[in-house]
Amino acid sequence: ALFLILSIVVVSEVSADKAILDVFYESKCPYSEKFIHEQLIQAFVLFGDDLEFYLWAGGHSNMTRNSNGSYSFKCQHGPDECLGNAIFSCANALYPMRQTIMFVF
Repeated sequence: ALFLILSIVVVSEVSADKAILDVFYESKCPYSEKFIHEQLIQAFVLFGDDLEFYLWAGGHSNMTRNSNGSYSFKCQHGPDECLGNAIFSCANALYPMRQTIMFVF
């Protein structure tokens, strides 16, 4: 139950064909990782094509605009989490979700 609090799951749409979930997580959060590995993957295996989900990396991070126009980011679980979030966001923009899920593991 604690995993659902820290990894926010939003049921975006339910139709006769499938349920669509949006999962907001932090790339280095142990609770997010546990939720994805122990619950989301099981749901995916159980429901297969009847479940469509989207992962969104982010979470507790702050963005600051620097004086030179660039941006700096600080993440709750440190710089590695910011990098993980950025890598997944790039992969998410380039590939279908069923391919980018491998970046979470």
